[in-house]
Amino acid sequence: MHRGWMDGFKPEPFTEREAFLWSIERAAWEDHEQWFNGHRIAVNRGEFVTSLRTMADVFGWTVKRVRGLMDRLGKAGKWAQRPAYQGAQAPTLLSVLNYNKYQELPRRDGTAPGTAKGKHRAQRGHSEGTQQNLKKPQETASTALEQVSPSASARAVKADDYPMPAGVDPQAWSDFLANRKRKRLPNTASAYKTLLEDLQLHTTENWPPARLIALAAGKGWASVRNPETEDNRYANQRSAPAGRPTPGTESAARRAAFDRVEL
Repeated sequence: MHRGWMDGFKPEPFTEREAFLWSIERAAWEDHEQWFNGHRIAVNRGEFVTSLRTMADVFGWTVKRVRGLMDRLGKAGKWAQRPAYQGAQAPTLLSVLNYNKYQELPRRDGTAPGTAKGKHRAQRGHSEGTQQNLKKPQETASTALEQVSPSASARAVKADDYPMPAGVDPQAWSDFLANRKRKRLPNTASAYKTLLEDLQLHTTENWPPARLIALAAGKGWASVRNPETEDNRYANQRSAPAGRPTPGTESAARRAAFDRVEL
């Protein structure tokens, strides 16, 4: 079951069956790490990080109904849940039990079941990955940005107006697109150009493009923001004298206006 197969339909509340299918789509195909609300969380195959509020927004349900479904599917042996880390506000690490029954495992030769064309793609990807691993580990924020610069991605935009930038976690990108869809923002070529410009503006050594996208996805944002400004914005508002604008307020208001209107 490939990611994105549920996209493109008219927004309407999910049935319980659709909610379960959504969980299969979102679950990790292989072990990796996901960013959620500023935390990097390790997930195993068949797991993904979420929250009651996130699921309620996606399903078009109340939080109470989501909680009831999680309890019933847990008793039915379809889902298992646990806190992603210690803390009262920790998100949920949701496991799709018997995931291998729903998503078939690769064959011994490393290719997924399919035609010879699929085998060729797997072999080509393995070759490219091997060559990449031979390079010296000197990839920095600047080299990562070269892969997502507007000029470098011009050809990709012709085929897909809003393609996933290189190096971004597919799960984080899927969540980011869901945020934009929830806010009814168009994924046009102009919007994508703005995204790349924002990535270039806010990328630092500590905040590469992939981490910026993951942060935006976890925070429910529909655009890339300066993480340092967002972390300090509320503290500045509390400490600033009355009647004077606080640092970051103007840019935050401009971003909010950008999120409300179509590009």
